[in-house]
Amino acid sequence: MKKSIFYTVMTIVLMATSCMKHSGNIGGPVHNREYVMTLANDSPFHTMWYIPEHGDKGCDFAGELPDQKPNENLLISLDPKTSFDVYVTNDGVESPLETYHPEDKVVIYVFDPEVFSMEDWENIKADGKWLEKFSLTVKDVAEADKIVRFKR
Repeated sequence: MKKSIFYTVMTIVLMATSCMKHSGNIGGPVHNREYVMTLANDSPFHTMWYIPEHGDKGCDFAGELPDQKPNENLLISLDPKTSFDVYVTNDGVESPLETYHPEDKVVIYVFDPEVFSMEDWENIKADGKWLEKFSLTVKDVAEADKIVRFKR
């Protein structure tokens, strides 16, 4: 009995003192979806995250940045110390993750919002003007407890 009270109290304390806030999720309605991972901005500044579609190129080139600059509403905006849950659905709603094959590496880019909005897209691509580029297998994500963390 004392153990269960202890664990309940610790759970409440940990939940109340957590620095990380969830700012949302993608992947459609709550029913018929599967949790994939959490994108976590552990940095002290605002970031924008982008997961490009696999594309019609070979799997070795999956996740390359597109020729045209993506619309900002396709990026995930994360304030400092916030996170975002990513889901896939099985009801015909497509997310970029659903365009990858299970054995592919999923590519995730993290941008500075000012650079993304002000810089020419060709310069961003040519000069690698992103804060971080993750290239993760399913195993990589699983080994990271399904959390992709950006820290600076």
